[in-house]
Amino acid sequence: MLNKIRSPIVAGTLASLFALFLLVATAYIGFLSEDAYILFIYSRHLAETGQISFDLVHGPTEGATDFLWMGLISLGVRLGVDPGFVAAGLNALGAGGLMWALCRVSSPARWQIGLLALLPLVLVSPFMGAALGGFSVLFYVGLYALALVALLEGRPHAAIAWSVLLCLTRPDGVLLSAGMLLPLLYRFRADRRVLLSFAAAALVGTGYFVWRKHYFGEWLPLPLMVKSHGDSLAESLFNNALVLLPFAPLPWLYVRFGSRLSRFDLIGLLLPAAFLWVALALAHQSQNISYRFQAPIMVSLLMVTVSLRLPSWRWMVLAGLPFVLFGFKTMGGEVRYLSRPAYSNHLPSQLQQMGLVRPDARVALTEAGRMPYYLPAQYLDLVGLNSREVAVGGLTVAKIQAFQPGLIFLHHAGTYAPPVSDAPFVRVSRQAFLAEHWRPNTAKDPVMRAPSVVGDYLRQATHMDAVYFVRDGKSLFHVYALDSRIVDPARFELALQHSFTSLPTSHCAVSTYWPCRRH
Repeated sequence: MLNKIRSPIVAGTLASLFALFLLVATAYIGFLSEDAYILFIYSRHLAETGQISFDLVHGPTEGATDFLWMGLISLGVRLGVDPGFVAAGLNALGAGGLMWALCRVSSPARWQIGLLALLPLVLVSPFMGAALGGFSVLFYVGLYALALVALLEGRPHAAIAWSVLLCLTRPDGVLLSAGMLLPLLYRFRADRRVLLSFAAAALVGTGYFVWRKHYFGEWLPLPLMVKSHGDSLAESLFNNALVLLPFAPLPWLYVRFGSRLSRFDLIGLLLPAAFLWVALALAHQSQNISYRFQAPIMVSLLMVTVSLRLPSWRWMVLAGLPFVLFGFKTMGGEVRYLSRPAYSNHLPSQLQQMGLVRPDARVALTEAGRMPYYLPAQYLDLVGLNSREVAVGGLTVAKIQAFQPGLIFLHHAGTYAPPVSDAPFVRVSRQAFLAEHWRPNTAKDPVMRAPSVVGDYLRQATHMDAVYFVRDGKSLFHVYALDSRIVDPARFELALQHSFTSLPTSHCAVSTYWPCRRH
């Protein structure tokens, strides 16, 4: 019997407030994740120009797959609110929704006990780790958890409505919704009103799909096209298996204590997770920060865990402890990454202030977050996640030649042999780069393939006469290639020096939006 008292509302509200504090604090301490800024770019362009695009030259582009999330952030930007703070608010709401759902299923005797036992599952979790970086994961799993509770409570119309929002938030919501609604459709197969709700949801989905094909010109979002290519399934299977480890005791606990839910309800919880698990096993999982792609799988397993007939709240704490430890580890890594000083936090503003990169400049890159967000220009995403011409057919030398970049910026992903040096950056000639550092490869993974194709391009592009290896973290992972007729190497080196010696700053410290804006 699901909990019907007010305690889930109290617990959910407190979870939202705690989550909001953690999420907002991140924006004052450091910068958000590189890839989160990509979606902020789309949101800002939608708010300011009415166009969903990566830059203002290439036209409509669907590199931001989190459609509803992008639209809500765009609305906040339109009102003058910083996109990172809008993301924090939405994720805080998702944290509250998830906490509310866990309380409904667990039915604690007192809300205080539920709060103590369940709050760590929300706040010390991989979900929070990814949300700290500005990703939509907490908002997304909050919607998913609300849909699951509606399913368990036999509220088909609510479950369908939540599923529609889930699908509009991320593309994999289609898989989750299919897993949830198939059992629902079977249970209510004779109810005409439920069938009409299904039909209405299908109509909304079809209309959205037709609209986006007309607007973007492609049946699939660019990231889905790009991530369908990879070299092996080993990494995907490893990630999928790793998120199951914290739930290794679950089968024994279920056999030992049983669940308050029926087997049919348990199928409704686990079928969506199974669909997503299989799909992710077959896909390339780049940008999978804090295992955010597997977050709904973990939520389904958490819902099963809290549904168990455990004899005391101490058993509940023990059952959730492996997941909390897993979350603590992933959160810790993300916090260290977000709070570390990095030259890349300063370089875009240095390039802009020195006039080295103007709005009409052409920049080809693999790191498509911070630089395009803070530095207006024409951009080509060498991986293809945000550039249609690369996503369709893959990256080639001819495509880089057609773009004619004056600056190339990439993460070589360990495919180059960088110079042996402790310096923050090292300049090499184009000839030395090709002879000593470039390592061509035939990888199918677009992230690994891009550095190889750039090397092929530089073999022919004699005008790209200055190459820099720049320290990012522990090694010289970043590479810049310049056309010295467009970007003066001496001034570029000065911008790099200033970037490495600048004082630590944060997302909010450089934001021009409320509540960060300085008057």
